[in-house]
Parts: sequence; C-alpha cells; structure tokens
Amino acid sequence: MKGARLWYAHPELFFRNCDVCREFVPDDRQPDGIKRGPFGDKLRRPEATVPTDGSTPAFCRACPRFDASRGRPWPGFTPREDRTFQIFRTCDAFGVLPRPGGAEQQEPGSMEVLLMLKQVKDNCQAVAAEERWTRQLEMMLKHGR
Repeated sequence: MKGARLWYAHPELFFRNCDVCREFVPDDRQPDGIKRGPFGDKLRRPEATVPTDGSTPAFCRACPRFDASRGRPWPGFTPREDRTFQIFRTCDAFGVLPRPGGAEQQEPGSMEVLLMLKQVKDNCQAVAAEERWTRQLEMMLKHGR
C-alpha cells in the first residue's frame, strides 16, 4: 500500500532515484529531478548533511518515500505488485472489473486488493482536497476576502 499512497499523494517522488537524491539537491521541476546552480551545474548536497557512518540521512527520514517500518526508503514495487497496481489503474480508469461479469465472478483475493487500492486512492484524494481547501481559506483570510 506504501507504493499506492506514494503514487497518489506524491507522484513526483514515485520514480525518484534515492542514490541521486542522496548526492544532489532534488528539484522536481527539472527534467532530471536535480536542482541546478546559476551556471547550470548540478548542485551537490553539502557534505555535512550526508552521514559518513552509513546511517540514514535526516532528509531521507523526512521523505515520503521513507518506510519507517523498514528503516530505509521504500524500494519500489515487486513485479507482482506492479502488475496488480497496473490492473487496478486500468480497472479504475475504465470503470470495469478485471474479469467479465459482476463482482461475484471475480477472484476474492483480487477483489480485496482492488478494494484496498480504491480506498487508498480515495483517501489520498480526500486529503489533497482538504489541503487545497485549507490553502484557499488561508489565502482568503490573509488577503481579507
């Protein structure tokens, strides 16, 4: 579920390479995801922010990709999880189930996973809508409207 939450809540981080992020300052507005200096060179992270003892840097622990239960960043989908998530996204996009027929003709395990993924998507969208609404209210209050 970590991957599905990341996909819907932080799509800009979904494909980020953690090794590149540890070496360079990230910037999701750039095509390669790396912040550039005034002369176009890639900005490296200050050495003081990258531990030399092999421990996890603070910026990794603050990243939504970080999986606290594992103590390291989320490694990505396994091939099976990736295929399941693709099936879910296709079903969701076209409003159809994976097999012909109604819900009773689907594999029970698959239906359970598809329903959980739907809940993750709906929850992420609800949180995003709430955050947008909060930002709009803050702006209206700030500007006296």
